[in-house]
Amino acid sequence: MSRQPTFDRVASVYELLANLWSLGRVGQMKRAQLAHLSAGDRVLYVGVGPGDDAVAAAELGAQVTCLDLSPRMVEGVRRRFDAAGREGTFVVSDLFAYVPERPFDVVVANFLFGCFPDGRRREAVARVVEFLRSGGRLLVADTGAPRGSAPARAFWYVYHGLAYGFSAIQGLTPWLPRFDLEPDLAAAGCGIEGRRFVRLWPRGPVTFETIVAIRRD
Repeated sequence: MSRQPTFDRVASVYELLANLWSLGRVGQMKRAQLAHLSAGDRVLYVGVGPGDDAVAAAELGAQVTCLDLSPRMVEGVRRRFDAAGREGTFVVSDLFAYVPERPFDVVVANFLFGCFPDGRRREAVARVVEFLRSGGRLLVADTGAPRGSAPARAFWYVYHGLAYGFSAIQGLTPWLPRFDLEPDLAAAGCGIEGRRFVRLWPRGPVTFETIVAIRRD
């Protein structure tokens, strides 16, 4: 994670851009993840971003830690927690430099792995899994890989190509990462417990996906 200045610059509009780009699907996916959390869970949000989902987790009674490389992102999340009257732990750190005191019950990594080039993505997945206790859950929302018919895959390339092209110019991500996390999760000792494909409209092409994975070792 070496893009701190760029994410600092977009911190104030990141959430708005994400929801405009996804027609609100990003927010929906994050809210759906709350069903996998319980009061008392130790939950780490890696690359927490705006942190609306982290605040909602704290309101459920989870013990939330927010990790991000961008100081402005972390400061914005801290303000959200204060406004909601909730407590949390806030850490500005590189993913690979962060060392938690003990493993977490749940780790949430939304739209994180697309920030890494193909050569480092598996390493990033393995690092995130290290933060989990055995039997803990990893929750992921992301763009995934193109799926379905040829027209459906073509839509995926055009739709995400425009967004990732803009993002790459800004220095946030590589251009158009196309990845399926299942082999990377398996290599890190995780099995997929649940997977949901998300569409922009009913019967439309698959555009996003969510994953619930369990650390097996």
